[in-house]
Amino acid sequence: MKVMGNLPTLYHIYKRPYVEEFLSVVYQWFDLVCFTASIKEYADPVIDYLEEQVLSNDVMKKSLKKLQADPPTRLFKTRYYRNSCIFAEGKGYLKDLSVVLNDESRQPQSRSNSRTRSRASSISSNVSRSASSKGFDYSKIIIIDNSPISYVRHKDNGLMIEGWINDPEDTELMNLLPLLNSLRFVSDVRCILGLKEGQRAFA
Repeated sequence: MKVMGNLPTLYHIYKRPYVEEFLSVVYQWFDLVCFTASIKEYADPVIDYLEEQVLSNDVMKKSLKKLQADPPTRLFKTRYYRNSCIFAEGKGYLKDLSVVLNDESRQPQSRSNSRTRSRASSISSNVSRSASSKGFDYSKIIIIDNSPISYVRHKDNGLMIEGWINDPEDTELMNLLPLLNSLRFVSDVRCILGLKEGQRAFA
């Protein structure tokens, strides 16, 4: 893999435990978008590899067979990289979900299956009826990240996950499934995710 210049660089990819099973399940519930602060040249080979692993996973194959759905050619509907982030001095790269919604508003809606219209934006570096001032609908967007700074502009859409390095016993991804499953059925995910902000949610 070449990132910068002409020197080839070899990376070893470590997958978080249960990442394939997790993505196989949530793919049935949400439109998945990958939003990373990494540069495209680095991120794409990693995402390509992850998609390949998930799409060939037995859990995914069984789910698609049960749904009588055609095998997808990709897992993530869209990918966003560092150039779609906002750099904040002293904080780092922030994700602005209006980028996702702006692209959505320009694309024709052709999805005809029974999956929910919600979007899950995954930005872990390990892979709306209520309108904003710009008219974007954030009520169906969930952003999952191990850094709250990444979604500081959209706190009520953020779902925190602990960072991961190499713990083989980690189950954080699977622990998220019950909550994500329930969020499929709410009219506005911010009503639930906003509760983590405590009393501010009732103001």
